[in-house]
This record gives sequence, structure tokens and C-alpha cells, in this order.
Amino acid sequence: MAYKTEISIYLILIPLVGVMTGLISYGAYRLIGYPESIFVLFMMIAVWGGVCLALGVCSTIRCLKQKKELNDT
Repeated sequence: MAYKTEISIYLILIPLVGVMTGLISYGAYRLIGYPESIFVLFMMIAVWGGVCLALGVCSTIRCLKQKKELNDT
């Protein structure tokens, strides 16, 4: 059961943290005094969410490889 929990964390929570980081970055962007821009909002969400999604996928692949190695030995 712990294995499926790890996969869920890697594929759901890490990208969600990335999207939230994008929203926080946009809030900081607005607090600095830059004009409101929907394009900047979407870009920050896409970049942070994309980076964290890639991190989650890489972590999932690593987890699967480690599980396979443990089962083979």
C-alpha cells in the first residue's frame, strides 16, 4: 500500500505544489508593482507546474526501477 501512496504523491501532490508555487510567484509579481497580466499568470503556472510534473514523473520512474531491483534480488 505504501508503494501506491508514493506514486500518488509523486504524480499528484508534487505537480499541485508546482501550480501553487506559480500562483504565489504571480502574487509576488503583482506585489512588486508590475501590471496585471493573464499571460504572465498562465506562464508562471505552466512553468512551475511543468517543472514539478517532470520532477514527479522522474521520481515515479525511479521508484518503479528501485521496486523492480528489490524484487529481482
